[in-house]
Amino acid sequence: MPYLLRPRPNSGKFWLDVTWLIVIACFQCSILPSITGSVIYIDLLTSWLTVSVIRQDLFRGFILAAITALALETHSTLPAGIYFCIYGVIVAVVANLKDPFSWMHNMPWSVSIILANLWAVVFEVIVLAILNDGMPFFEWRIVLVYLSRLAFSIPFGLLLAQREIKALMQ
Repeated sequence: MPYLLRPRPNSGKFWLDVTWLIVIACFQCSILPSITGSVIYIDLLTSWLTVSVIRQDLFRGFILAAITALALETHSTLPAGIYFCIYGVIVAVVANLKDPFSWMHNMPWSVSIILANLWAVVFEVIVLAILNDGMPFFEWRIVLVYLSRLAFSIPFGLLLAQREIKALMQ
């Protein structure tokens, strides 16, 4: 019973993983914006999904990615389907590259989380630049929002990775 109260991306029970993913999505989409306003965008789902996909098989990874994308698509003003593209690529790349690496070390986790978060930011920037004809989008405020997003989401992902490494060691 106590494992139900410990949020982890990979609990060993898929229904519990989906439940915690929905809880994190609700927290990110409804509670965090009311706390931070439009100044800081904190992305917890990209790191959560990356850690989940590393420990799950491909089919479950795509299901988690679809749930994550649906949660973000409902609260986004970006073009429809952008999060399906972002998270679909993350799942496909991680699923194809996870076998050769030893996940008992920090380096593969760190690189995966950093690259997944960078991919999400870069893809959003490219899409927004195309929609806005490039120029008006690149203001300091927008750059600071994306840098703050990376500054919060990458350490969150590394914290999750440390918990998963400890679980692998047991």
